[in-house]
Amino acid sequence: MARIHATKWLQKLDEARAQALAGTPDGIHDVRVATRKLRAWLSLSGHPEPLIEELRWLGHQLSALRDLDVLDETLTDDARRRLRPPAIDQAHAALNSERWRILRAALDATRAPRIHDAKRELRRIEREVMGLKLTLDPASIHARRRGLRHLRYARRWLDLRSPEFKAEQVALSALCDLFALERFAAAHDPASAP
Repeated sequence: MARIHATKWLQKLDEARAQALAGTPDGIHDVRVATRKLRAWLSLSGHPEPLIEELRWLGHQLSALRDLDVLDETLTDDARRRLRPPAIDQAHAALNSERWRILRAALDATRAPRIHDAKRELRRIEREVMGLKLTLDPASIHARRRGLRHLRYARRWLDLRSPEFKAEQVALSALCDLFALERFAAAHDPASAP
């Protein structure tokens, strides 16, 4: 029976990692995109959560640096000098870690999902995402946006387009960016320091 192989995205993950470690501007973003695409691929196979969690860990380790890249125009020079070095150190440590090497080897050893099974898992993912309640609180908006992105990526593995989901995700992303900027400002406001 036909399977959905992730060779292309595993290669993209490796290329993006090399770019991120070399300091290429989009390297961190591209690693995060690859981890999300691979999480969607794993979810279509019904694979156990531990490998998905490891990809989530990697994305989280890179999030501080990615947030600084996104917020760069709003940062002062002092904030950039103060915040970027530890974020870069954290990202590079994760990308050079033994945990990364184990994760990467596990991805290579993962059996590709069968198309029939992937279609069944996609229906489950669709029910899950469509069942998310959307309210005006940041956590609800963020969960819905992440769910829609995951659903879109899962559908792409089966060559299905999702323009309606993308439009909603883009709208919710704009709100999430505002919430992130507000959280960042609150966390780094010198007036609020103890």
